[in-house]
Amino acid sequence: MPTVPASSARADDVGSQLNILPMDGWQQLVDCAGRLGIDDLQQQLLKILDAKRGNQISDDGLRQQMKDSASRVCQLLSPLSNLVEADHDELLTHVRDALATIVGLNDSTGVTNTGRNKLLDLQSQRLPKWGMYAEATRVKAGKRSGADDALSNLRGHAAEVCNHQALHDDVCLFCDLLADHAILIETECRDYKIQRGLVDFTDLETLFLEALSGDQLPSLVKKDFSLVMVDEFQDTNPLQLAIFQAIRRIAPRHRWVGDPKQAIFGFRGTDPDLVARVWQQYSESELPPLPDNRRSQKGLVQFVGTVFEPIFGEDAKQNPVNDRSDRNIERWLLNAKNQEGDAEALVAGIRKLQDEGHRLGDMVVLERSNAGVQKLAEKLEQRGVDYLFETAGLLSTREGVLTLAGMRLVLDRSDSLAAATIKHFLSSPDEATPTWIVDRLTQRAADREADRKAVEQGTDRFRVWRQPWQDDSDLLRLEQIDRKTSSPHSVCELVMEALQLPSRIASWGNVAQRASNLDSTLKHVASYEEKMLSAGQAATLGGAILHLEELAAADDDIKYPPLGHNAVTIMTYHKSKGLQWPVVILSGLNSDRGPNMWQPSVGGGGEDATDPLAGRTIRAWSWPFGMSDSRPPKRRTGTTLDADAVASLEGVQQAADEVAENLRLLYVGCTRAESKLVFAHRKGTDRWLQRLPDIDSVLPIDGEPGEYVIDGIDTTYVLRHLQAPESDDEVPSDQATTWFASDPSDSDLAFGSRFHSPSQVESDSSEQRPFALTELPGGSHFPESLSPEDYATFGDAVHAYMAALPSLADVDETRKTTIAERCLSAYSMDGQLAASVLVAIGDRFVGWVTQTYPGATWRVEIPATTACSSGGDWNGTLDLLLELPSGEVVVVDHKSAPIKRSHCEAKAQQYAAQLDAYDEMLAALGRTVVSRWIHFPLAGVVAELQSPSG
Repeated sequence: MPTVPASSARADDVGSQLNILPMDGWQQLVDCAGRLGIDDLQQQLLKILDAKRGNQISDDGLRQQMKDSASRVCQLLSPLSNLVEADHDELLTHVRDALATIVGLNDSTGVTNTGRNKLLDLQSQRLPKWGMYAEATRVKAGKRSGADDALSNLRGHAAEVCNHQALHDDVCLFCDLLADHAILIETECRDYKIQRGLVDFTDLETLFLEALSGDQLPSLVKKDFSLVMVDEFQDTNPLQLAIFQAIRRIAPRHRWVGDPKQAIFGFRGTDPDLVARVWQQYSESELPPLPDNRRSQKGLVQFVGTVFEPIFGEDAKQNPVNDRSDRNIERWLLNAKNQEGDAEALVAGIRKLQDEGHRLGDMVVLERSNAGVQKLAEKLEQRGVDYLFETAGLLSTREGVLTLAGMRLVLDRSDSLAAATIKHFLSSPDEATPTWIVDRLTQRAADREADRKAVEQGTDRFRVWRQPWQDDSDLLRLEQIDRKTSSPHSVCELVMEALQLPSRIASWGNVAQRASNLDSTLKHVASYEEKMLSAGQAATLGGAILHLEELAAADDDIKYPPLGHNAVTIMTYHKSKGLQWPVVILSGLNSDRGPNMWQPSVGGGGEDATDPLAGRTIRAWSWPFGMSDSRPPKRRTGTTLDADAVASLEGVQQAADEVAENLRLLYVGCTRAESKLVFAHRKGTDRWLQRLPDIDSVLPIDGEPGEYVIDGIDTTYVLRHLQAPESDDEVPSDQATTWFASDPSDSDLAFGSRFHSPSQVESDSSEQRPFALTELPGGSHFPESLSPEDYATFGDAVHAYMAALPSLADVDETRKTTIAERCLSAYSMDGQLAASVLVAIGDRFVGWVTQTYPGATWRVEIPATTACSSGGDWNGTLDLLLELPSGEVVVVDHKSAPIKRSHCEAKAQQYAAQLDAYDEMLAALGRTVVSRWIHFPLAGVVAELQSPSG
């Protein structure tokens, strides 16, 4: 029977193992969760348990509040309570009837095929019970054939799901069982810990609070402590708030320091509203402000006070202590189309600041999400800009692979894969076939010959076994490491020395980060040893290797940054709290999330400052229709429940709370800067920043790039337009990290790029090239609802189908539709364009090629590398090459992103240089190009680049 364990460290570790506590009725809870499509049952239990313990909610209180939560969800499902009894078999009957009708219609259109597949899914009952109803309301089919009409009864029946008595019963039962099991876990875990003398962190807080209400500890505190101070008070959780209130009544003197405007850790269980209600019960004389700002330049302090005054009132204003200076505020408008372009443009801005004399080590870029930080880190690395960021991938680096292979070989000298890995990574990259492979194959052949002769002579049982690469100079020092008397950490250090990694990395580039990677590996091994020690277990070399492998599998093999290095810091807004930098660049300014009503939250309390936990309540609404199969999973649509929840009083309040916390987070970002604050975003994509009502009037963006005076603020404002760098230039030589002295004679040499991509060549905007446009039949298809940020991804999906066209020449419509669906689904573009439309787009292009160039042979996605007349090599891929019977060729390049027909001619001008590059490449390969085309699939336009003669 499934079980839930206790923890000796943290409350949320309670469910990390399932091997201690038997749970009566667990299967009933699992079954109910299955009908509701709840696949994170453990997580929900732990969240309820954590909320109960952290807010001192009683067992009876939890049971009642879970009942109230279930009742509220039922009210949202069916406000009029028009409940009906319905048999689930009736839904399946409607599914079978609709499927039989549609199959008999012989309708092979894309929408009908999709609908048929959804009906088959419903018939298989692989979805959760109530999720099936939500999915059934969304099934569609072709209208002309009558297939869609066949779905009317099914959709009508499924639409009544919110009024089903059985659904309401499941919601109530699940909440009741969830409360019972949370209480059971808490009780059994408490007994388990008492029997073994264990406590977790929440126990420490709870027991301390209990002790403060007794007689002995208060007298000791009053006697031994004349002053109690609390810093960052706004980040205290409810239980800590109760502790501080108890201490406040005891300590002779106390000082609490905090800034309510910086309360940003609601996701950790803090409650700014609770803290505010407690603080409001004290007089202003008890809460004196700290008005002076000693961190930032005068203009920055005035700016923050001006733009945040509508949000926080007079509390947003501070007295600047530092003197004024110019150019303290900047706004970067990024000329980009997606997040990758944003990151490229940010790198360009960082380079500009670097050119103006700002050190990389003085800069930080704040992103809203870890994904944004990761994307920026990739671009900084590509552009050769040093950065500080904790990223995964330590054990995939050269030094990480070598260290782990060395530890494996020390553990098991017969590990031939580890030995081969070391030989491979230490071999010369200039060898076509590394010497070690030849030596190894020669040795293996000799061993097999010796085995054969030994068998023939009957002496095979006397053969002496040889280790892989015995007496090899690269492995000899590893053989001398004694794993039996050395700790895993010592073995790891000895392996690095035996492989001479500290000296080898000097020739591998990026030395500071590689040296830090060696330290990071040692840090992970040390953490493993500490973990084993705290658990009372032995730390072994095999266990350390397994620990490192598990870290790599979970993307937790962190590469810690080389601290002290002159590099730009990148991190999230939340992690920046309490820190400061001379230059702060705020990115991710378009983030503006709506409320999630389907995770447990705690509110109330604070009416009595002496007992802030009195009146705390849990709201735990359970989403009853499961999650979709998309990546990442989303709540299954098909009902109005989610929208109704957001529109409810609770939803409006939670939305307001989240907006307020997001504004506090933005305030934290703005107040990290000492001398320069930068807002970086694309024009029109700054929804989060627009929460500041005066931002565009204080920092206007409609003017030309340049420096402006700001009325009433003692600094100037710089507006920049930024785009991705045109080439992969290295860091300026005067600011690049230098590890060895360079030859002065080389200082004036200029080096161009080794490879050039035709698709990255920019056309001369001053030169208009003649294009002849042809509109293909069928009209244009422009996804109006698609966000511009997704244009490139959508284009990739369409491009993938275009590349598949030659292989679809002899397949039927159904197969084409399936391929189109896969192309759209692979890029998460389902629903943005019907698969049947994509098939029609492909068919009309095939028809045009067949009519214009009869007998041509299609060659798609052709990689080509040739010499470039301006130096270096062309390195690119041709979308489509049509080989004519005469031996001549036609070049066609697909531009698959959304575009309207009226814009095609201007857009084609941007790609003239790309077609010229293909001309040069094919000429170098001895091919004659007779025609060059740009194809806009969605617009239904082909544009031919005319020759100079016309």
